[in-house]
Amino acid sequence: MKWVEADNLHITLRFLGEVDEGRIPDISSAAEDAAKYQKQFKVILGRLGAFPNPRKARVFWWGLEKGAEESATLFTNLERGLVAMGFNPERKRYHPHITLARLRNPTQLPIDSFSVVKDLSFTTDGFTLFQSTLTPQGPIYKIVKEFKLDG
Repeated sequence: MKWVEADNLHITLRFLGEVDEGRIPDISSAAEDAAKYQKQFKVILGRLGAFPNPRKARVFWWGLEKGAEESATLFTNLERGLVAMGFNPERKRYHPHITLARLRNPTQLPIDSFSVVKDLSFTTDGFTLFQSTLTPQGPIYKIVKEFKLDG
């Protein structure tokens, strides 16, 4: 299991993959539109889980107990703008979470053996467009642009 470094913990709103830098203005426009309709919201972290499932875990995650609906609305609004600008629609259902660790091989993960801090919360007042560079030591994230929630 390779744990995500504390500085790299985040909730992914939409992964875009490899994108030409010339598309950044389009992405920024879609993000600004999504942000202006969303109010700040509180997130409370909830249960632990694994993708695709705990019997064949590849990703160990921490889900949202509160704030998942607001996060999904933000995703939907962003997705609508990105698709209108020619990006391929996301094929997977949106599931807001924080990735805690990745497993190289599918492994049975005893989720119940982990304990979590109860009622850990924060307020989301914006989101960030990151450029990520994968290295053998892990990803390196560079801030491209930040967007404040204005709704």
